[in-house]
Amino acid sequence: MSRLLMYTDVHCSRTSSILPPYSNEGSIYTTRLQMIIDSFKWMYETADRYQIDTIINLGDLFDKNHLKCDELTAVSDCYKLSHGIPEIHIVGNHELLDEDKNFYATSILKNYSFIKIYDHPDVINDEISVLPYMNYKNISYDLLDSIDNKILLSHIDIKGSSVRSGYDLTCGVDPEFLLMNFDKVFNGHIHKRSIVKEGSDSDKYIMNIGSMSSISFADSNTYIPGITVFDTKTNDVQFIENPYTILFRKFTADSVSELDKIFSNLDKKFRYVLCVTCPYEKRSDIDDYINSRCENNEILIVAYKICTTINSHMLTPDNDIVRQFNLSTDIKSDFISFIKSDEGSKQIKYPIDKVIDVLEEV
Repeated sequence: MSRLLMYTDVHCSRTSSILPPYSNEGSIYTTRLQMIIDSFKWMYETADRYQIDTIINLGDLFDKNHLKCDELTAVSDCYKLSHGIPEIHIVGNHELLDEDKNFYATSILKNYSFIKIYDHPDVINDEISVLPYMNYKNISYDLLDSIDNKILLSHIDIKGSSVRSGYDLTCGVDPEFLLMNFDKVFNGHIHKRSIVKEGSDSDKYIMNIGSMSSISFADSNTYIPGITVFDTKTNDVQFIENPYTILFRKFTADSVSELDKIFSNLDKKFRYVLCVTCPYEKRSDIDDYINSRCENNEILIVAYKICTTINSHMLTPDNDIVRQFNLSTDIKSDFISFIKSDEGSKQIKYPIDKVIDVLEEV
């Protein structure tokens, strides 16, 4: 097991965010599912080109623990593209039905002879161990010590991980504990690629490898998804951008000319889903401008939405109810109170403190 190709967080689903639930490319699949199939084809071709020995999925192949028939068929088409290179898959949080991991969506892959699935911490060989998703509070030093090795492949929350610009995880496994047991940690789960921690030895580090495809506007506004190639003999690591991904980007523009400058800096080889925030009175001009760029195929825009800002001086006496609502209702505080309640806590997939941290950034 010398040359590894790693990818993570595909989140296979019919659609996501404002992606259209259909394809304009003559495909039987939705835009998102066809993008995933194209990405897998590219990944397998890249694996051949780089003479990869093992392909590793670091979790969350699926977006949910229950699957639709078109999602299953699309994934089947993805793995038909495999050239037979052995694969390791570890289970992510989105795929789990229960904490004991009796049921998870990835189990469907057990039907493929070239795929090995790991749903519990384990030692694969004298170089590599795996740590599928667990609540970080249950990851003890003793557990890490039991799978001590040179390399850890994981899908966990690691404290200090950069989720997006200006927001790092304030909870998770202490990276110092990880570096006490492993020389290198390659982690999924966090969609933005980054080095979380480096050890005193330059060859020791913890890396979130980043997702292979974008999911929604919650992702980093600058990150480009891709795959990671690592050579266990030379320790060389290389990131390769996915040319088939669709990028979600959020922009704020006060005028058409300002948006034009933003568009001029976009990499034209990618497709985009856009959210543009502008003054209310500029929304029609902004809409016309985006449509014109779409019609000319100058930028490959799959979908977009326009959000507007309204200044208080624009409110008229007829807006008394709106004004009263804005002054008396704090939706964010009400929602935080709800998820702290017994009823609300049952509805939250992630740890409550993490959800609250994200809400505080909104």
